[in-house]
Amino acid sequence: MPPKGKPKRGKTNDTPTNDEDQTTHANEAEDQASVPFIEGIDDQEEDVRANLPSQDHCTWLLNIIRIHAKKMAKEVLQEHENTKLAQLKQEVCDMKKANEQMQNKLVEFQDEISKLKRSRDGINRELAKKTNELEKLKQHMDSIDQKQREQRVRITGITEEDGEDLTKKVVKLAKNKLGVKKINGADIVQIHRSGKKKATKTRDIIVQFENKATRDLFHGARKKLYVKNDGKSSVYINDDLTDFRQKLLYDARMLVRRKKLKAAWAQCGNVMVLMDQGGPHAVYNYQELRIHSGMEYYDDVSNDVTDQLDDYDTGTMSDCTF
Repeated sequence: MPPKGKPKRGKTNDTPTNDEDQTTHANEAEDQASVPFIEGIDDQEEDVRANLPSQDHCTWLLNIIRIHAKKMAKEVLQEHENTKLAQLKQEVCDMKKANEQMQNKLVEFQDEISKLKRSRDGINRELAKKTNELEKLKQHMDSIDQKQREQRVRITGITEEDGEDLTKKVVKLAKNKLGVKKINGADIVQIHRSGKKKATKTRDIIVQFENKATRDLFHGARKKLYVKNDGKSSVYINDDLTDFRQKLLYDARMLVRRKKLKAAWAQCGNVMVLMDQGGPHAVYNYQELRIHSGMEYYDDVSNDVTDQLDDYDTGTMSDCTF
């Protein structure tokens, strides 16, 4: 409520003028409005009325507005702080829940990884078992294939000609170079050159005899090729090996070149190796070749030494040891 009544004007020197009173009371009102806010708006209004009995209506109303504004500002600020605090608490709670979920997922992933590892180990064991069985099966099939070749020989170094009669050439070789007079064309069941024809290379001749006895007679006389030529010959007679055994023999001879083995040769369809100590041994796979040669690997011995032996010709087998 605005103050009742108006102050009387005085003209004495001791009494302050109306303007001076208003100025004085306005300053006091401002000082009063600037004091810290206290609870109880009604009490503050009474204080304003008591301290400012002579202020006009506008000044009084302005002080009331200032008091209410401070209160509202404080309430708004407090509400904002409470809202932000509640939001922060909710965010922290959400982060905790998300962290717990991530921890649970991590545990699940670790369990899955453990299961996969166990499954992998089982698969590896099964794979190793199947691989071993497959290698045994391959070795068995290779033995059967080699058994079917026991009546054959492979002849290297006989000149290749157009329209040639291979049977006559082999019979001539047997009679004139090997001294085997009993062999004739009827003893040869099948004869052909191996591989595709090349102008730069003479192909081997594969000869299959009627029986193993005739084959062994022809094969056993091959040493005469070297005796008549002072240990040298351009013609070589060897077992007709399977592709796998042919490569195994080739790699064994590479190891001979590298001084890992003393000698390597084919005998009765088997690959034989001789070490510096001990007698000859038959090898049927690369694992056995690794053991006898002391090599740390056995997958493909030839790839490691091919660059050093570019002049080595696998077709002629000129380093064959008998």
